[in-house]
Amino acid sequence: MKQSQRCTYVTQGWGVHDERWTAALRSNNLAVTTLSLQRDTLSISDIRHRLRNSTDPVIAGPLNITRDLIEVRAPLFGLSWGFDLIEADERKDDLSWMADLAGLIVDSKNTRDIALQAGLDHTRIHTIPWGVDLQVFTPEGPRTDLATLGVPHDRVVVLSLRALEHIYRIGDIITGFALTATEFPDAHLVVGNDGSLRPELEGLTESLRLESKVTFMGKRPEYELAQILRTADVYVSASEVDGSSVTLLQAMACGTAVVASDTPGNREWIEPDVTGGLFDVGDPTGLAVALASTMNGLVGSRGDGVRTAARQRVLRRADWHRNSAQLATILLPDD
Repeated sequence: MKQSQRCTYVTQGWGVHDERWTAALRSNNLAVTTLSLQRDTLSISDIRHRLRNSTDPVIAGPLNITRDLIEVRAPLFGLSWGFDLIEADERKDDLSWMADLAGLIVDSKNTRDIALQAGLDHTRIHTIPWGVDLQVFTPEGPRTDLATLGVPHDRVVVLSLRALEHIYRIGDIITGFALTATEFPDAHLVVGNDGSLRPELEGLTESLRLESKVTFMGKRPEYELAQILRTADVYVSASEVDGSSVTLLQAMACGTAVVASDTPGNREWIEPDVTGGLFDVGDPTGLAVALASTMNGLVGSRGDGVRTAARQRVLRRADWHRNSAQLATILLPDD
């Protein structure tokens, strides 16, 4: 591959997923120029102007960003963030503009199906699950001492790590956890991450008289996640929309039992009683049932078998380094 091969990565904000994608592009020997509307204080018009003479491939996402760049001269590749296609499909948005893309990268069968239904040719759809660094997320390794946060060592730790925003339904997790409190008096819920709903969720915890059984840990850096996940007994996600949820896959890779909302994206990874537990979106009672079943199965061969099967599924299908190695071929198909 020639050193002169370049691409431009365009995004809305800037976070850990952007770091992952740009690192993957560079590992494919691509020189990457990054443009972020929020980080760089740019408008779409600014970005169009910067790209006006470029013929290097552009990878842009979420898809509201891609759509606004559809008339650039360079080959344009959409990068779906999962939620963008799912929400567009639910709203019945017109997605015919995607026919003008050089290609579309999706993270799940569900989002691939949405793109196909919108009329995009299958040869231009590339499925890359948002996978896991399997050298980092392993069952073996250091664990976080939650006692420093006031969580006693003898507790069964239930962990949530999604942002404290509406689409992740953290309130359902707190409410569902409350329904298990009598049966599992030694269980403790640790709520990681942060967001606009934190005051409301702390108020819900107080109203349910769970202050001694719920700890808000706040947002932690990416390098701490593996040891936090190893510490947890159960990882729970109640999200409304998921393609391939990175944190869910990280939990499975760490050998942590998982319980998640029954979305098409999560069903690709979680098979009830085989690799984890599922419950209906927006159903705290169903969450409580799935959580109780999982906690009851933590000890013994059944629980060990489920956690082992979950990790094996991630090993087979969610190796980020292997999956992202497709990028150079996708962006530069004629090279």
